[in-house]
Order: sequence, then C-alpha cells, then structure tokens
Amino acid sequence: IDEILSLIENVRRVRETFEEQTTRDRAVDIAATTRAQVESLRTQRPEAEFSVDLSGNVSVVTNDLLKEVIRNVLMNAIQHNDTETPEIDVHLQRRGDEVELSIADNGPGIPETVVEILDSDRETQLEHLDGFGLWLVNWVVSLSGGTVEFASNDPRGSVVKLLLPVADAEEAD
Repeated sequence: IDEILSLIENVRRVRETFEEQTTRDRAVDIAATTRAQVESLRTQRPEAEFSVDLSGNVSVVTNDLLKEVIRNVLMNAIQHNDTETPEIDVHLQRRGDEVELSIADNGPGIPETVVEILDSDRETQLEHLDGFGLWLVNWVVSLSGGTVEFASNDPRGSVVKLLLPVADAEEAD
C-alpha cells in the first residue's frame, strides 16, 4: 500500500508540475537542492547513513522536477536496500561543461534488466519496471539535456550518476 501511495504521489506531483508549466529549463543550484533532499531524508529515514560531498555552488540547466529526481534516487537507495543500515554516498563534481551528481549505496544493486529497459527507453509485457520513479529520473534528466548512468558499487550496491549541463551565468536565478 505504501508503494502504491508513493507512486500515486509521484504521478500527482509530475502532473501538477506539467500543468503549471514549470518544466521550462532554468538554472537550478544542484548542491542546494541535493542538500535539502538529504536533510529531509535524514529526518524521515534515521536508519540511513549519509556521506555527503557537495562542495561549491553550481547551477545546472534543468526544470522544477530536479528535486523529485534527486529524492527518488535517494529513496530508492534506502527503500530497496536489504542491509540493516543503508549507507548512501552523495558526491557532486563539475566536469567541464557538465555536473555529475553521484549517489551510491550498499544495497543489492539495480538489476541489469532494469538498466537495459531504461537504456532501450521502452517496456514490453515481459520486460517492464515495477514503478514510475526511474522513468521519471530518466525523462527529467534527458529533457534537461543530460544523461543518467548506472554502475555497480564496489563491493556491493549501485551507483546512479546524474549528468546535467552547467548553466551559463546569464541563466542563473
């Protein structure tokens, strides 16, 4: 029931955002947005341990759904974790004209079939995702001119990398 309610809430937020036409690209401080989501989850999910390196303030070109994307990746790292203490490592770095937000966990890892479905950008009756969250992540980042990368974490877990274009100075709020 909690998963269904979460899915409904995610869909409602996306619908409202699109209806409000606030999905136009603009400059968003990704460090501040990420920091706010981590702090919120530290309170809501005290069983999770966060290691955070968000040095510097850098803006990326994206839309109002970025906070939902970051929250979704962080929540996946906690909810799908089968350890007693989910460990989430959040790291931000600028790479030329793009910014990489890396979120790593110590869970069981994202199944390869899920990554393949997202990479192919389509589902079938036999190959599909259980939820809406990773599609949301993929769509918002793609619409912002960025990419999403998935990797294995060593020794265990997943790494989700959100790569987004750096905003020009005149785009900044």
